[in-house]
Amino acid sequence: MGLLLLVVLTQALVLSADTFLYPFFPEIALAKGISRTYIGIVFSAYKLARFATSPIAGSLVSKVTPKVMAVIGGWSDEHFLCGFGLTLLHR
Repeated sequence: MGLLLLVVLTQALVLSADTFLYPFFPEIALAKGISRTYIGIVFSAYKLARFATSPIAGSLVSKVTPKVMAVIGGWSDEHFLCGFGLTLLHR
């Protein structure tokens, strides 16, 4: 039950962070002179990286406990989301 709560909480936090960043990112990026194409590339790269690392994470679940994978997944997603936000410092 504790693991399920951890997974649900982690996913809720990740999705809420995504949800709060997406409405503001394009407006601020356009104000800084970043093209719409570059904004699309940033959004796509973030989701493609999650998609590409899913099989790797899936293979690691059998080697470590699911709790450890939940913590690693939350930590890595948090850091990549911060990197996503730091792309606004481009110019």
